[in-house]
Amino acid sequence: MIWAVIVLATRLVSMIRKELSIEVSIRDVFEHTTIEALGRHIDLQSQGVLVPAIVVQEKPDRIPLSFSQERLWFLDQLEGSVAYHMPTVLRLSGSLDVSVLEQTFHSIVDRHEVLRTMLRSADGVGYQEIIASDSWSLDHVRIAEGNSIEAVLSDYLEVPFDLSSDYKLRACIYDLGGDEYVLVCVFHHIASDGWSEDLLVSEFTALYSALILGNTPDLPLLPLQYSDYAIWQRQYVEGEVLEDQLSYWEDRLSGVSTLSLPTDYRRPSVQSHEGSSVSLELDAALSASIHKVCQKEGVTLFMFLLSAFKVLLSRYSGQED
Repeated sequence: MIWAVIVLATRLVSMIRKELSIEVSIRDVFEHTTIEALGRHIDLQSQGVLVPAIVVQEKPDRIPLSFSQERLWFLDQLEGSVAYHMPTVLRLSGSLDVSVLEQTFHSIVDRHEVLRTMLRSADGVGYQEIIASDSWSLDHVRIAEGNSIEAVLSDYLEVPFDLSSDYKLRACIYDLGGDEYVLVCVFHHIASDGWSEDLLVSEFTALYSALILGNTPDLPLLPLQYSDYAIWQRQYVEGEVLEDQLSYWEDRLSGVSTLSLPTDYRRPSVQSHEGSSVSLELDAALSASIHKVCQKEGVTLFMFLLSAFKVLLSRYSGQED
């Protein structure tokens, strides 16, 4: 729920930038919580930064990485990036045309350049190289009767991507026999996120439905690709704009130390990315009280809970940052 709100705020900021050529931060959206308040704030930005629209860019031989790509590329070089796999596992029952399934995925990879973008480097500087979709294929595995699929799935999900040579989407259909299947898709986060996943699911449904009926898929043309954004970002976020951003964070993070929390168990010798979740249901009275405080203070539920969590961290660590 929290991430959904952040994604919606991000989309709103993007729409304001596109339609009004005015830069508004996500923080502004949370601080000005009504349309009237946000409108007044936007009116005051007329002297602010005017952001040029993103348009189709002329592609150089070495397309620069966006800042997001560069961050994940660096982490992958440093310690691998299995933690940034985005898996989807679906159980399918009934008649399945595997060839149409593969054609559907192939169309998606061909349609979105970012899924067939290789991240390479020269003299320590990363860049993008977009390749054709011809070599992409759907893995197809038949599971023998009596064999467990859980271990097979675990192994498939954990296979690391080679960002310099692998497509950023891999998929496998496991045939369990008797018209029972398991479909596994793994995106790398460097090419996908929660927002784009919804888009890809919608396109997958439209493509498969059309192809299985022998119709020509009717999807809108994509006016921009991610590489256009990366080039635009590198052209816009430079010079004074970039220096202002860096100076802000250098000032904010000056003197900040790593959070030192007491732990229940000894750290393992080899770091694991396995995690868990803990659920807690608040009673109606406490929930109503929290919402009342949020309304009184003009903050979102996320802001309130995050503040409470940080107070708790400070109490356990004795630190203020």
